[in-house]
Amino acid sequence: MKGKGIDFDEIMVHLYKQESKQELLKHSGSGKVPVLVDEGASIWDSLAICEYIADAMYAPVVLRFNSYGIKVGAVEQQYMDTILQHPFMREWVDAGIKETEFIQASEV
Repeated sequence: MKGKGIDFDEIMVHLYKQESKQELLKHSGSGKVPVLVDEGASIWDSLAICEYIADAMYAPVVLRFNSYGIKVGAVEQQYMDTILQHPFMREWVDAGIKETEFIQASEV
């Protein structure tokens, strides 16, 4: 959405705390995350959100291919490099690196 110049507010809801469900329900009628609320519409499924804002769909895929070290062709690598170097993507990745919250049960 940043890449398209769309203003939005990001709200961090800490999961697995006593008040988490009540906080989630303030933003998502399903109580699930992630959620995109736009002009009264509440979209909570990741794929549905991606379809709703279709152009942002490939950034998470590029991140996964990059993180997992998946070998791709030259054209695909050029696309991935372009996405990974985009200022908004760099900002998103940098914010993730600085994030200190983690879910212990998900750690391996």
